[in-house]
Amino acid sequence: MSDQGTGRDAFGNPLPPPPPAPGYGTGPVPPGAYGPAGGPAPVTPTPVMPSGLPGDGPEPLQLAGWWSRAFAAIVDGFVVVMLAVVLFIPLGAIGVTVDTEGGFFALVLAFFVLILVVGLAALVYQPLMLWRTDGRTVGKYAAGIRVVKRDRSRLDLGTAVVREVVLKSLVVGAVASFTFGIAYLADWLWPLFDEQNRALHDFIVDTRVVRA
Repeated sequence: MSDQGTGRDAFGNPLPPPPPAPGYGTGPVPPGAYGPAGGPAPVTPTPVMPSGLPGDGPEPLQLAGWWSRAFAAIVDGFVVVMLAVVLFIPLGAIGVTVDTEGGFFALVLAFFVLILVVGLAALVYQPLMLWRTDGRTVGKYAAGIRVVKRDRSRLDLGTAVVREVVLKSLVVGAVASFTFGIAYLADWLWPLFDEQNRALHDFIVDTRVVRA
C-alpha cells in the first residue's frame, strides 16, 4: 500500500515521480526516433576527415566512398588507353601499308611499344593531373572527388609522384608480381575496411580522397 497524497509508500519511502502523460510536455515524437525495444534509432555517421588537424575548417571534409574511387580509376584507365592509341595510330598505319614481312614485324613492334607507352602515359598523366588540378584527374572530376593531404593542403608534384609512381606502380606492382596480383587487389579493396577510406598507398604519403 502507499500514500499517494504524501508522496511516500507504506514504509515511508519516497515514491518515484509519475511518468508524464503521453503528448504532454514532450512535444511530438518524430518518426524513426526510436529503434527496436523503444531504444534510440541507430545512426550511421558519414565518414569524415579527423578533426583537430592543422588546416581544419569549421566543417570536416567528407571522405570519398569506395565506389566513387573505383569509378574514377576506371575512367582514368580508359583515358590513358585512348591517349596511347591516338598517339600510335600513325605507327600502326605504317605497318599495315607495308606488304612484306617487315609490315608484320612493325605491327608486332607497335603492339609492344603501345603497351609500354600506356604504362608511361599512366605514370605521367596521374601525377601531373593531380598536381595541376588540385588533386583531380579526369576520372576524379567525373566522380566528384579529389586527393588532399592530411592537413587539407593541395598535392605538390613530389607527393603526387611518390603516390602514383613510386607506391602505386613500383612498390605495389613489384609485390604483386610475387603474389600473383594479390597486392593490387589488397590496395584496391583496402578503403572498404579502413575507417578513413584510405588505400594502402595513402598511408605512406598521408593523403585522403574526399568529396570535391
